[in-house]
Amino acid sequence: MKEENIKNLVEKYKLGNTTLEEEAYLFDSVKNTEEGLGNWANFVKTNKKVAPNNFNDKLWNSFEPKIANKYSFRYKFFGAVASVAVLITLAFYSFSNNKQSIEEKELLLNEARSMFTDNETIIFEDELIIVYTKQE
Repeated sequence: MKEENIKNLVEKYKLGNTTLEEEAYLFDSVKNTEEGLGNWANFVKTNKKVAPNNFNDKLWNSFEPKIANKYSFRYKFFGAVASVAVLITLAFYSFSNNKQSIEEKELLLNEARSMFTDNETIIFEDELIIVYTKQE
């Protein structure tokens, strides 16, 4: 059973599907039956290194300045300025005087009158032209 288990682990190891615990068990229990794997197990046992306790913290501290955005204040500032500019533009556009002057209204009414014959009644209400026609 143990030989079968080791053979299965060797196959999994060759396929790259073993976990760290399975690899440790394999390297501890392997015999010199397979020349390549036995030599590899001896190499792993003799050259095993242990990472320092605060290794991740040191790495993170060395990476952080390189990935920090140097221009984050500028991005925030210009984003705020662009937002204010858009709001001011919308405010001026919505409050602008979009109504027609009396001269423009009169020209529009005359243009509408010229489109019809004399038997229609044209009524102009604010910016809306209503034309009443007779059908015979």
